[in-house]
Amino acid sequence: MYARRVPWLVILAAACSGAVAGHALTYLTLVPQAGLRAALLASTGHGYWTAAVFWAVLLGLGSAVVVAVRHFRTGLRAETESALWLTPQGLALRLAALQVGIFVVQEVAERLYAGAPLAGLVREPVLAVGVPAQVLVALALALILFLLGRAALAAGRAVARASHPRSASRPRIDFARTSFGSLPIVGIASIRAPPSP
Repeated sequence: MYARRVPWLVILAAACSGAVAGHALTYLTLVPQAGLRAALLASTGHGYWTAAVFWAVLLGLGSAVVVAVRHFRTGLRAETESALWLTPQGLALRLAALQVGIFVVQEVAERLYAGAPLAGLVREPVLAVGVPAQVLVALALALILFLLGRAALAAGRAVARASHPRSASRPRIDFARTSFGSLPIVGIASIRAPPSP
């Protein structure tokens, strides 16, 4: 069963994907020049970035596929929509909270690994730009997943209707309400004897 909610693993996978997207957006905003940005990333422990982008794409696609498949199957079973999905606001809140947490932990871990001073996180505008970027990405991601779910749900319902067409309406006799006294009786009792001589 769908647990009547979006599974937490799906939300976590989407949040990891969104955190990487928000991370990239942060550094694109802070350092638009590609050469300077590459030097900054190298000096702050971002050597793993190519692998992070690869896994982020996989997790994002995986969460989208799970959302689409589960909504499609729910549409096929004609279950109620309200019992299926978190509201877009609820989904966005969960994604934003997870993404901001992932981003902060990621930045701290990167700088510890690279030996860069953690005080730079306070002095530099990384968090000031990164946190709003994560929230913005979370809102966009929540909207995309919500609309994808709605579309898959509608597709499932359409397939269910097409595969089970309504049978042609036939007149039915409700024997429980039929008055047999009003029906003509045909049989021996209805044959009249010939007139007596």
